[in-house]
Amino acid sequence: RINPLINMILIRSEVPVTKIEDALKREVVLAGTGAGSTVSIYPNVMNKLLGYKFKLVMGYKGTNEAMLAVERGEVEGHNTALEALNVAHPSLVPDKKIRIIVQFGLQRHPDLADVPTVIELARNDDERKILSALVTATEVGTSFFTTPKTADDRVSTLRRAFDATMVDKAFTGDLDKMGMSMGPMKGEEVQKLVTKLYGAPKPVVDAARNILK
Repeated sequence: RINPLINMILIRSEVPVTKIEDALKREVVLAGTGAGSTVSIYPNVMNKLLGYKFKLVMGYKGTNEAMLAVERGEVEGHNTALEALNVAHPSLVPDKKIRIIVQFGLQRHPDLADVPTVIELARNDDERKILSALVTATEVGTSFFTTPKTADDRVSTLRRAFDATMVDKAFTGDLDKMGMSMGPMKGEEVQKLVTKLYGAPKPVVDAARNILK
């Protein structure tokens, strides 16, 4: 994996929502895109499971259009990927035009060290297990996969070549020029994540499926 695909909810700075708990008390209007995308899934999960008050205005054709709606004041915020924000709108956070109130990942991203993960908002172990299962995909992130039944020695060769690329100065320099961050994970660790997800207990899977309906 080159990088996790951490999603987060961002809010315009003038909106009186300074921390995630504020969204338990007042409705927060977010720009939405596809109904089956994480843009809409994660806020809806927070509403159904944790009692938050996010309202999604659907119909925006993509993150760029949704972010334009945020900047115009049509909506109060948006749920998008950290990578997309860094690449397309790198000045919004430094210029304090937006604030990030929650992130979706198994652990806090280094660039969002002061922002709670949705898992930290769980009120009990059952909620924690459901949320962990739902956000595991963000940790798999930008990963590379090969075909089933590939020989072990070939898998090992591909993995070690990938590891070498992650520390190659020409490669990391190109990412820096594009404003893209890195959070490499070895193939063996990604394999553990996927295996753990597929091995989630049936009650957790059923509960997650019901929330996503």
